[in-house]
Amino acid sequence: MPVGQIYWAQTFVGILVLPWGMDSSFPAATFILSRAMPRQHQGLAASLVTTFVNYSISIGLGFAGTAEGQVNGQGKNVLQGYRGAFYMGVGLAGFGIEGVQEKIESQETVV
Repeated sequence: MPVGQIYWAQTFVGILVLPWGMDSSFPAATFILSRAMPRQHQGLAASLVTTFVNYSISIGLGFAGTAEGQVNGQGKNVLQGYRGAFYMGVGLAGFGIEGVQEKIESQETVV
């Protein structure tokens, strides 16, 4: 985000859209994994999704905090630190999307 850009132009809109991704992907993942398991293990599958999501959030936050701390110039350039953390998040999101696309493509070739 450019330094002179107003908050409402990008960041606020992104924050409004963000919950839709989480609110749609979490139940979908729980449903898909639960349906793939036998009936007696469906609760275990749902808890696995919840555990994985919570660990992913924690690890991603730790990575972003580390990136922010390494690029902010000992606290002298706060904006550079924020950008480093942002780019780390974008990279992790891209990595996740690429992994899902590869999984979908591998399933299409099998079918």
